Amino acid sequence: MPVSSRTSSAKTEDLRDGDPGPSLALNEPEDDASEHEVEARERENTNGSHWQGKRIRLDSHDDSDDDTNNTPARRGMLVTLPLDILFEIFSLLAYLDLANLGQTGRAFYVTLTSPQASRLWRQARERALNAPGCPPGVSEVIWARFLHSPPECQDCGTPDIHDMDCILLKRLCDDCKLNRLIHEVDLRNYRKFKPEILKLMPHTFTSYYPNAKHYVRADMHAMMDIFREYRMDIHLQVAGAKEALLNFIYERVKYVRDVSEHARKCKPWLEMFRDHLKNEQWERKEKYYEQIVQRFKELGYETQDIAAIRSGEEAMCDREVTEEVWTSIKPILQARIEAARCSRLDSDESPTITARKALVKHAYDAYKRTLRPTEWVRMPPPEYIYAVPAFRTLIYHNLRETLSQAACDEAARRLPECVSAYTANIKTRLLRCPVRSNAMRSGQKRWVERDTMGDGLALAENIFVLSTEVGDDIREKFLFGVDDVTAHLAHPGAEGYDTAFWAALCDAEPREGRLAAHTLHYEMRSCAMLGSLIRELGLDPDTALPEDLDRLDLRVVCRLCRRNTVKYTNSPSDWAHTWRSAVAHWINVHCKVISQDLPEWRILEEDEEDCVRRAEEAATPTQPSLWSCNHCSVHLDNLQPRSTVVEHVEASHAIAEPEEDVDFFLACPAVYQSHQAVRDGVVRGAPGDGGDMADADSQPWHGDDGENPEGDLL
Repeated sequence: MPVSSRTSSAKTEDLRDGDPGPSLALNEPEDDASEHEVEARERENTNGSHWQGKRIRLDSHDDSDDDTNNTPARRGMLVTLPLDILFEIFSLLAYLDLANLGQTGRAFYVTLTSPQASRLWRQARERALNAPGCPPGVSEVIWARFLHSPPECQDCGTPDIHDMDCILLKRLCDDCKLNRLIHEVDLRNYRKFKPEILKLMPHTFTSYYPNAKHYVRADMHAMMDIFREYRMDIHLQVAGAKEALLNFIYERVKYVRDVSEHARKCKPWLEMFRDHLKNEQWERKEKYYEQIVQRFKELGYETQDIAAIRSGEEAMCDREVTEEVWTSIKPILQARIEAARCSRLDSDESPTITARKALVKHAYDAYKRTLRPTEWVRMPPPEYIYAVPAFRTLIYHNLRETLSQAACDEAARRLPECVSAYTANIKTRLLRCPVRSNAMRSGQKRWVERDTMGDGLALAENIFVLSTEVGDDIREKFLFGVDDVTAHLAHPGAEGYDTAFWAALCDAEPREGRLAAHTLHYEMRSCAMLGSLIRELGLDPDTALPEDLDRLDLRVVCRLCRRNTVKYTNSPSDWAHTWRSAVAHWINVHCKVISQDLPEWRILEEDEEDCVRRAEEAATPTQPSLWSCNHCSVHLDNLQPRSTVVEHVEASHAIAEPEEDVDFFLACPAVYQSHQAVRDGVVRGAPGDGGDMADADSQPWHGDDGENPEGDLL
């Protein structure tokens, strides 16, 4: 029997004498208090003064209320009914409703905890899928509320916690369990701990250590205190102390056996009940979704477009669709439906949509020609302009009517506002995106919301990652500062982004780093690493910009890979990196291993770097068409190789010696033409590391199996 039952007889006598006793909060142990903590408190109040003081405080509180209101307290009609009629009414309530009723007041609590109410509880449990009876020492109220508790951790609020622990009588995630519990092996670290105490406490298990017994930490401390008191009585030769200890041990062993047996019998029913609760929750979510669908149908959207929101968490919630809820979720879901509608029309009405986009792009190009060509680099791409509400209406609405160029030119007057809002939106998303750091357990993907990252979004030290889910794979783009982000969005490469991405960027409020099927987060794990690399290159991390590092264009080697070739078996030990590929290498190779090693980089010597550059040139024999003139718009949609642009500046603008970033510029940022890391085989055996310089024209190394050991990174 539980320790707290040692004073239960006194409480029972109070109820038999008609005394309603203390309120539920005083009569039942708190959720966070263990049995042994309750026992320790009761041992200090064996004369009953503890309960008497509580009753006095309640009575004085009631008197103060009466004095304040100056009106006699009125009893409800329900409590004046005969007991048999009350029980007949209560028999219609569900198990959880009956428990909630017992917590509405002392009168209902006393009635529902009386022996006459046992039939009510038994019938309520039968209606609740034949729920098993209460564990030893647990009331029906606590048991019912435990069985019907929401599927979330009751300590930290982590959602989708469906496992119910009959020992703890709480839903807890594994992390919170570890905070509350103690491993049986760790008990040896406690001074004066007696192993025989373990058989007096129920144990449970966790998914981290499924075969190891865990005990409630608070119970262990309370039990040690109780044992200490008993042993002190024995040491002082108190009469009957040894017999009292033996009786206590007998009662506790029997109680632990009963609790364990009850938990064993409940396990199959709890699994069935968990599935039942999941099904009920799914039905409520389906009802919620259908109500949302009906509202969007009333707004004129088609079912095939509305279906795009079904996978979103905002459309599948376990709650009612109130006006407040509808106001908060409508803009988010409407943006997804609009994106789905636009994607469908891009396919179904392709000729019309393509022609209309051409008219909008013509107006956008006319606006860009009024700017200096270097400003084109980080302006929003045409795909974003198509998603802006003003232009989206022109493109995707009234398809049976002819769209004129004049209408597009009129809408283009708002382009300066659109470009300004685009830049502000990007900065807001970067400031609000989640953080990914190494301060988490391996295998977890828990992100922490940041309020602000401070000023300096343009610094190279700020690493952002734009992730895209492609089947079971996740592709990541590493971007450095806000300018890199805007430059990437302006020239996303061959894969590009779909209509849903641009619509989400244009319409939806910045939240949790989500952009349709993409995720944006701040890469905190490598900030210190990049800072050390920037210092190795002779710059200040607090002021260095990505273009400063691109201008140096040095090559480095990871010393950590060379020293730990055996430890990191999948990481090559002799690759030369640009500063950008070095960051990607650190994240993809070293951050995946729990290690305290600090990054170490070696800058290549001039002759080593020449070998690396010859290998890079051999890998890309043709010059990329990434350059534009800075004096005219001839290369607006027709980028050319560097040599061609230089010839154009000399011939068309009569400039004898054109300067880069003054007379001509790289229209696509360095992140898209950065060289892949190459084997410094190149550098393997270079001066300072022993051995001779290898031939730069040798075949690149691909590992023992013929594959690149770093995958898409290299």
